[in-house]
Amino acid sequence: MSGGGDVVCTGWLRKSPPEKKLRRYAWKKRWFILRSGRMSGDPDVLEYYKNDHSKKPLRIINLNFCEQVDAGLTFNKKELQDSFVFDIKTSERTFYLVAETEEDMNKWVQSICQICGFNQAEESTDPSLPRYEASDWSPTAHWKSSGLPVVVCLNF
Repeated sequence: MSGGGDVVCTGWLRKSPPEKKLRRYAWKKRWFILRSGRMSGDPDVLEYYKNDHSKKPLRIINLNFCEQVDAGLTFNKKELQDSFVFDIKTSERTFYLVAETEEDMNKWVQSICQICGFNQAEESTDPSLPRYEASDWSPTAHWKSSGLPVVVCLNF
């Protein structure tokens, strides 16, 4: 396995292709490692590998460029309905990821938000409660709210 920094989280997630290819390409199961570089002086990164035995990451996402993390999303694609979807928005790309369980999704989202120094705000489906929305984000037509609370993490 690659990289410096302390390992915060590891596990299998399904990753989307880039947004322009979402409809045509399959979501791939990848082994992810979240690393905090705070103590070592390395950058905070999320690496993904072809499998849990791979030595070289397929990609390293520098979380210093992370702008927002959203959780509790659902995709209007049959094989992804009732899945535990979250995204990581960087200045160069949005990564859509699917966890096996709601607990796993929450673990990844909370760990990434903590590393990025983001504040968490839950959006409520109850119209009488105040709803938090990021001014520069709107979901694409492919996304809809699920029965899960939607968690948005932003850097204030």
